[in-house]
Amino acid sequence: WLALMSVLALIIGALIAWRINTALYKLADYADKMGRGEKTSKPTFRVFYEYSLLSDALENMRRQLDGKRYVENYVQTLTHELKSPLSAIKGASEILQTPTTVDKQQLFAQNIETEATRMQQLIDKLLALTKLEQLPELEQRQLIDLPALLEQIKASCISRLMTKQVELSVACDNKVAFVGDQFLIQQALYNLFENALDFVDEQGKINITVTQTAGELCINVENTGPNIPDYALERVTERFYSLARSNGQKSTGLGLNFVEQVVKLHKGKLIINNTPQGVSVKLFLPTP
Repeated sequence: WLALMSVLALIIGALIAWRINTALYKLADYADKMGRGEKTSKPTFRVFYEYSLLSDALENMRRQLDGKRYVENYVQTLTHELKSPLSAIKGASEILQTPTTVDKQQLFAQNIETEATRMQQLIDKLLALTKLEQLPELEQRQLIDLPALLEQIKASCISRLMTKQVELSVACDNKVAFVGDQFLIQQALYNLFENALDFVDEQGKINITVTQTAGELCINVENTGPNIPDYALERVTERFYSLARSNGQKSTGLGLNFVEQVVKLHKGKLIINNTPQGVSVKLFLPTP
């Protein structure tokens, strides 16, 4: 009996030590990911109450630090990005106060409206992006009808397709199954489609291809047109980074950054490459 009790004591001791080490590893891994700025969920503990308290303390500290950094960062970036449209509005309004022709009045009035719209889009997208970046993980998951979703996006942009005389092809098997946040995926795909429409050449082509392999879904959006300059390839997903369109105008520079955040929340990856005919943007998303 003594030998048996000794063996049991060793087993129980080893089990307790293993549970303690596992809990410590979870805390250490969480702290390490926090330090690298990665999105991660707070570890939970059913047995060790003290570890739960420490986990809560780390999470509260992360939120406070993130909140402080976000306020400082976004005030600075928003102030910087609003300077350009505000200057344009100020300049146009000053000219409108001087004697000028009706044609020029209409031109500068249109400039004011355009810049005001740009400011509104910038603020709206920045607010959406801020909310998205604060999510440690997906809040909602549901089965997404991807073919139907792509048809909705196509229908919403039909006027722009006709204006630029762009040919659109969508290749997506009706049996494609994907589980995720439908709203976020829809917004991400809409951003990609809008981006392709911005840069596709007149009478060009946009091809959307969806393929599914074991454990992974690939959504490829290709457009004909100019390549992305080599110096910009690594920066196109940066917040506020934007290349000039064919009309010389720039976007808010938040679209691809939003797409990247959505993909990260779904544990996927975003790959942007030049092709001989234009540009390819691929979303790789894990599937059940």
